[in-house]
Amino acid sequence: MGHIPYVSGFTTARDEVIEIDGQPVNARVIEQVRETILEDHVAAISRFPFSATRRLEASAGFTRLDFQAELFRVAVIGNTVVQRSERDLPAAESLSLYQGSLAFVGDNSYFGFTSPVRGRRYRFEIEPTFGDLEYQSLLVDYRRYFFARPVTFAVRGLHLGRYGTDAESPRLSELYVGRPTLVRGYDLDDISLSECTQVPGDPQACPEFDRLVGSRLAVLNLELRLPLLGVRGFGIFNAPFLPTEISAFVDTGVAWTSDTTPELRFEERSLDRVPVVSAGIAARILIGGFAVLQFYYAKPFQRPEEDWVTGFVIAPGW
Repeated sequence: MGHIPYVSGFTTARDEVIEIDGQPVNARVIEQVRETILEDHVAAISRFPFSATRRLEASAGFTRLDFQAELFRVAVIGNTVVQRSERDLPAAESLSLYQGSLAFVGDNSYFGFTSPVRGRRYRFEIEPTFGDLEYQSLLVDYRRYFFARPVTFAVRGLHLGRYGTDAESPRLSELYVGRPTLVRGYDLDDISLSECTQVPGDPQACPEFDRLVGSRLAVLNLELRLPLLGVRGFGIFNAPFLPTEISAFVDTGVAWTSDTTPELRFEERSLDRVPVVSAGIAARILIGGFAVLQFYYAKPFQRPEEDWVTGFVIAPGW
């Protein structure tokens, strides 16, 4: 059971003539559109174990999504706010969705301080959704860890997609392959309009961003992990108060829809929906015995206007 708000927004600023006491004056007008999705979710989960490392999971649940949109407007002259207003904007109708899922799960991995270091993990899941929208979600997630003391070579292949009648409904959020837990170096907040390549005949297109979103995505990750700080027997340096893992990584991913087919080739500058690739180094630090902080330094090859970027995420290693 959960009640989760998701808030997003964008801000614009422009010079505009406004009226104050009946007189026209020049002012800087700043407007922010804030969109909120309120998700209420309840579900029941059942598990049937085949062994200590393999199990079948089934669930049934209900989700209600409510949408809100607001416009905040401020007019500024010099350093003084001379006008301030806010109003509601038209928003999408609420959605009521019924969901069920069936998953086959396996896990015989051994976890280090910040990520798995040996074994394998997998999850194959299908989740039909019906109600106001009808579609099926498919998840294929396979991970393998090869341990050669003291390093681990980790591999992950993942596919997540929505299929069916309403799989690409505009009322659903698109899947984003540039999340830092998938392909590092393509964080949504880090990509600016100045990076967009102009497409003849389509002034609204931005290939550098458009190739990151869709109703389906696939990811391949390779990572070489080394326990830098840890305990005797698992750590280059004995520092149990601050377990730290460093890694070298290569991430690649692609997103697409039922109407767009990705071009599976490596190309840094392209108008096509080609895979995005990044490579770099990362450090994961265990804080307080429960929170894993990851800092990374990545080269995003399909962002040719960028050299190397830094990023941060709170998440254990996959």
